[in-house]
Formats: sequence, structure tokens, C-alpha cells
Amino acid sequence: MARSDINQSTYMGEQKIKTKIFSFVLSMVVLLGFPTAQATAYELLKPIPKESGYSGFVRLGLGRLGYASNVVAATPHLKFFRDLELSKEIHPSPLTGPDTVTTFPVTIIPFEAAYTAADTRSQFFIGTEPLELLRFDHFLRLGVKQGIPNLGELEVGLLLNHVPTKIWKNPLRTTYTGDPERYGEDYNIRRLTTRDVIGNGYILGLNRVLGTGLGLRFTQKEVGISYDRNGTHLTYNTDYEEFMITGPEFDSLMKRGGTTLRIAAAYRIDLPGGHTLQPGLAYTDNHLSGHAMSNSAWDFKLAYACEVPGNPLSFKGSAYLGWADYRAEHPVFDKTQKDNRRGIQATLFYENPWGWAPPGGKPMEFFVGVDYADIDANIDFYDQRASLWTVGALLKW
Repeated sequence: MARSDINQSTYMGEQKIKTKIFSFVLSMVVLLGFPTAQATAYELLKPIPKESGYSGFVRLGLGRLGYASNVVAATPHLKFFRDLELSKEIHPSPLTGPDTVTTFPVTIIPFEAAYTAADTRSQFFIGTEPLELLRFDHFLRLGVKQGIPNLGELEVGLLLNHVPTKIWKNPLRTTYTGDPERYGEDYNIRRLTTRDVIGNGYILGLNRVLGTGLGLRFTQKEVGISYDRNGTHLTYNTDYEEFMITGPEFDSLMKRGGTTLRIAAAYRIDLPGGHTLQPGLAYTDNHLSGHAMSNSAWDFKLAYACEVPGNPLSFKGSAYLGWADYRAEHPVFDKTQKDNRRGIQATLFYENPWGWAPPGGKPMEFFVGVDYADIDANIDFYDQRASLWTVGALLKW
């Protein structure tokens, strides 16, 4: 081998190492993997602290994931600097639901860091947005909370995501049993593309409205998909019937890019003995380019926490029930999709008895958590389910 070839090989190797290091650092910054292990994407409303200073947490954990979807393909993950597979590349038929993919271990590193200026009732924060376990959208939350006398606590922030989750370019493209010379050897491969969540989402909220436990929140997220080919070519294995959706019909029915708007209301109820209840209601409008993909959804939610002073054990959990109605008939299945949704999450914490704490922080807590979520659609192909258990340590300041 010539010296120039050796130098070129060495240079390429160094570039690959630098790329992996950069990917790892970027992963840590935007918290790739599972920003939070929370099936319901629901958290208790937290008032602005009354004292000035820094606060926050880092939750370090490992877990086991079971995931079934015909749409979501993979998510960027800390494990070995590569994507975490969430569904199989080959699916036999659009007439059946998804198979479960099991992964172990998975990492979770949700965090939040905040600074409070008590004299002005201001708090500046950065952290991870609670994850919806079935969607795997990874967002970094950056913003400010401001107390307003006789009104409440105003929250304004940005939702940032620079590394998108991957979905199948054409999830309905399944195994073909006809002429391989006509379609090529890779016809049965649902090639990957990315579901690019553009970094212009934002948050607008108002907590402790008029001094009560009421909280209101509005979020908007823009979704764009590179080279979306959803439904443009597929076959049914049962009768070899082929479908082609092209041109205006594809644009008006099957495109998955657009805007997601969400309005949520919750009411925090602090009870004697360290118990907290928080019922809530959320409305989501997925206003997408394809009318058969667009939908509106309602979710009824309930969160509960038990934190008794002096007791090393504490508990947090939440659950939701909901449904989604789609706006137009699906051109392949000749019916309008409807979803029933449910999820539950429970985490048990134990404060370490040795008083271990991070520098300047509070005693560390160990935790074990269980999450489950599913979507039961009237079109089996779009069923989804996910289960996740995690163990780890919670560092608090």
C-alpha cells in the first residue's frame, strides 16, 4: 500500500472517531435515547421556588423496552452511538398488526436545570420535555417562568430537536411475492427516512391561575418529513393486488408533515399527608398535509404522587385514556381510522440510607419504574404498543 493510501486511511479513521465523539456529545446535549421514561408525557405542575438559587435533577437509568409499530422505525440512542431499532424492516402484509421488538439495555437521562430569582419571581430553565412513549419525539425545553401578581405564573419557552426519530419512508410497502426481476431484490425493504421535527416548536403556559391549582398550557410543533412516500406503492400478499397512490391523491391524503397543536388543562390538588392528585384534560390537533393522516384527539389524564416527609419511600404515577378521530377515509383500507389510546406509568423512589449526595445537592434516590402505552386502531396495521421498565438513580439539587 502506498504511503498516500495509508495516510488517507488514517485520516478517514480519525474522522470516523471524531464523528462518533461528536455524536456522543450531541446525544448528551439533546438527551437522545429516552428523554424521560413516561408513557403518558404528563408531569405534576411545579410552582416557582420561593428562594433564589439553582435547582434541578438528573435521572440516570437503564431499562428494557418492548415496542411494536409498523410506522416508527428507530430512534437515535446512546447505546454504541447508533440507532435503536423499534420495528422490523420487513413486514409481511398491510392487513396485520405489528410484531414486538425487544431491546435491552436502553438508557434514560432526563434532566432539568433552573435558576430562580426570588425577588422578581423569575425562573430560567432548560431540560427535557416529557416523552410520549409511542411517538419517540425528543425535545429539549428552554424558557422562562415569570410570576405575575393576581394572575399566576406565566411560562414561555422553545421546544428544540435537532436529531429526529426515524420512520419508514413507506410503511405500507411490504413483502412482494411476484416477479423479482420487475421490482428488484430490495422490493420488500421499507427503506428508512427521517421524521424531522423542526426546531420551531414553542410553549405558552399559565400555572397557578388566580392563585389556584389550575394550570393551562399550549404547545405547537412543526413536523416535516424528507422524501415521504407513504402509501405510494404496496401489495397485498393475499391476492397480489397492487395499489399505486400518486400525484394529487397522495399529496391530499397520505402526506404526514404538518403542524401539531396541543391545549392542556390540569388542576393540582395538594392533600394532607404528602399526597397530591392532578386530573387533566388535553386536546391535540394533528393538522397534517394528508387528510387521511390528520386527526384530532382527546386525552383524560390523572397523576398522583405520595411524598411523606421523613419517609425514604415515595411514589409517582400517572395514567390516561383517550381517543383520536381522523379526518378522511384511508385510500387503501376504505375506512376512516379511529384510535383508542391508553397508558400508565408508575415509579417508586427510595432515598439512600447512607446520605450519598452529589456536590451541593440533596440525598440521591434510587428508583424503579414501569411504563405501558398502546393504541388500538380500527385498522390493525396502525396498532401500536410499548412497555418499558427502568432502574437507576435520581440526582437532585
